[in-house]
Amino acid sequence: MKIKKLLLVIITLSTLWITLIGFWLDGKETLSQNQIIYAFYLSAIAGLLPTLLFFMFKNKAIWKNILLSLLALLLWRITYFPIMVLAGYLATLGESLALTLFDMSVVYPFLLLSVALMNALSLLVAATVLFLVFLLFRSGEKNNRIINKWSSLSLISISIPLAVLAIGVSFTQPADWHAIPDTTYLDDKPLPAASLPEINPYSTALDKQGLSWQHKVLFKSAEITYDLIPNNTQWSQVVKGTLESEFVKTKVISTAFCTKVHLRAFMTAQPYLNGKKSINNL
Repeated sequence: MKIKKLLLVIITLSTLWITLIGFWLDGKETLSQNQIIYAFYLSAIAGLLPTLLFFMFKNKAIWKNILLSLLALLLWRITYFPIMVLAGYLATLGESLALTLFDMSVVYPFLLLSVALMNALSLLVAATVLFLVFLLFRSGEKNNRIINKWSSLSLISISIPLAVLAIGVSFTQPADWHAIPDTTYLDDKPLPAASLPEINPYSTALDKQGLSWQHKVLFKSAEITYDLIPNNTQWSQVVKGTLESEFVKTKVISTAFCTKVHLRAFMTAQPYLNGKKSINNL
């Protein structure tokens, strides 16, 4: 019971913490690379830590907890970009909802909470699979009942394809094979000019010959989410248009590049959040 209460406190404080950080980011006229990167990192920690502690309390063996910690770190690296994209998309839905209900844009609370939640769910699934693997090497009727209860075969059969897709999207070029998922800090170029969307560039990109399966998955996912972004927004439209502009000007597309331009688009769109600037002037 004490462990459950501790986890509940951690989850509650983490949720409140990243929500407040989100509103703080919303209120800033400009964002620096460090501010937005640290916000992403802290949100990931807020999602991973309670889930990791939950499984650590279940597994008393030190070597198992070390393995769980390494799994959490590896999972964070693999899912960083897919979660960034999905969280960005959910933030566009949040902005649209906030505008409809309150006539104001709310972006980063939705974005950061989405990052935390998806990291938590990813680790929950991955750690559960690892937990089932541990049980497979132990005999006994009780363990067999647990394995059947968790429907391990179904869980593993779903998890493996998702893991393959996440790895493929996160590592599309040799430039993506680095330990840190975000190398934006190495880029000191000026931010791109804010733009509004015109066409779906990912549809055109899919027509190119010789695409790897990783690029096909990346472009198809981007094509779908691009068209689903709500139109009654300012921040979302600038992010969408700026990403389009950066994408069509680049010949070699890597996940590292996509990560970089997403963050740069977020920073470019910041003055348009809550009407600090108007998209009517673009």
